[in-house]
Amino acid sequence: MQLNFIANTALASTSGRTLAVIDPSDGQPFDTLQRSNAQDIDHAVHAARQCLDAVWHKLAAAERGRLLMRLSATVLQHADELAALEQRDCGK
Repeated sequence: MQLNFIANTALASTSGRTLAVIDPSDGQPFDTLQRSNAQDIDHAVHAARQCLDAVWHKLAAAERGRLLMRLSATVLQHADELAALEQRDCGK
């Protein structure tokens, strides 16, 4: 089961409800996600805003660039895994 990731913390939805992710190619569930609600979204937006105001804006442009490059490298490092997940989610 996948959890929400908010403010560097893995959290269940506040409602406690979940949603099965179905592989369209065979109709079988392959994962479970949190069924987030408005309260979860508000929490995530508030946490993102706090980070933006308290941390991101205070970083030098070069440091922000380094962090974005590191994020890009991590995405590329996991490209095959991400592609496989997307493929399964689309049923291809």
